[in-house]
Amino acid sequence: DIGVDVVSTAGNHCLDMGFSGLSRTIDVLDSYGISHLGTYKSEEAQKEILYKTVKGVKIAFIDYTYGTNGIPVPKGKGFCVNLIDKDLIKSQIDKAKSEDADIIVACMHWGTEYRTSANDEQLDLADFLFQNGVDIILGNHPHTLEPMEKRSVTLSDGSSKDCFVIYALGNFICDQNAENTRNSIILNLSLSFDSSDKKLSFDNISYIPIHMYKNPNVSSHKFKLLNIEKSIARFEAGLDTSIGKSKYEDLKVQLQKIKNILGKDYKIELEEDIDKEEIRKYHEKMRKQEEEEIQMAQSIAEGMQNEQSSEFGDNSNSQYNAQNSTASSNDGTHTKGESPSKQEEYNDPDYRMPTDMDGYMPPQDMPPEDVIPEIAGELQYIMGKPSKAKEKRI
Repeated sequence: DIGVDVVSTAGNHCLDMGFSGLSRTIDVLDSYGISHLGTYKSEEAQKEILYKTVKGVKIAFIDYTYGTNGIPVPKGKGFCVNLIDKDLIKSQIDKAKSEDADIIVACMHWGTEYRTSANDEQLDLADFLFQNGVDIILGNHPHTLEPMEKRSVTLSDGSSKDCFVIYALGNFICDQNAENTRNSIILNLSLSFDSSDKKLSFDNISYIPIHMYKNPNVSSHKFKLLNIEKSIARFEAGLDTSIGKSKYEDLKVQLQKIKNILGKDYKIELEEDIDKEEIRKYHEKMRKQEEEEIQMAQSIAEGMQNEQSSEFGDNSNSQYNAQNSTASSNDGTHTKGESPSKQEEYNDPDYRMPTDMDGYMPPQDMPPEDVIPEIAGELQYIMGKPSKAKEKRI
């Protein structure tokens, strides 16, 4: 259901449960129709090369492991696992060539655990594989990512070809806590094959960084495989903050570690479901909510103003006029050095408090909060101009 078509089974744990466990693994994969290679139930099966034809291009897969954790291969069943042996490898490469394979992919269980660079044996084997006809090497075992590279290889006959190797893809699903063990990638290779000259070219090499997230706050369903770029983008947009601020910050650190291991030559592939339209709709929703809050706040303020005016009524208005009759001239202006008190101004139903829209900010001695309220920190005094909400955009 998730798109896995081929599983390589040659690894250091393949004989942990003996030949019967190895055989049962093969039976289960067969029952689900999943192609596999590297371990076998018979000598005849080991001699067969696994092929997949994609858009008319015939791709051969071969698979080998450095060992079986010290567990001896059962006597008389040397065929059950492909161990790294140059004679065996060359014989299977030659068989794939003789059966007209266009591309040969080698899956290698090799390297040093928890190391983020290839060791000397890996480098030597990579050269050997390329020189003898392998085009792509997909490595694993160290539980951590190791570098990848596309290289032009000059063959013994003087011709050259493009090849690709990733020395280790890291853990896909795990519950390890050592540094870098929860990070991996989904590698994407875009290939072209010219059938006329049998040349393979790499049109694009990119990857999706992933992280094995363990939720410490739940007792079951703790694990989730995260697309790191997508998780960061959705958190910053406010679309999904379930991972929390701490994990969000950690994902940015893990992303940089992945980039440091793989280098700057290869691009991160952004998935389409980091949906820009979804993010746009989210911000539009937030803007509408803000407008509704502003309208509600203004309605509350108007209602409180009207209530205050009704409370003081005409008596306060007459009192205000009487108290200031000697201080006012015929045209309604105040004489020099005299002005109505602040509270009298607030009691006047015709009084409108100055705002920043009048060219300056309201004075510091504003009316009390029970007269002019603040709404959840989003607005300035309600008679003033509402502040603009801040947005974070991708």
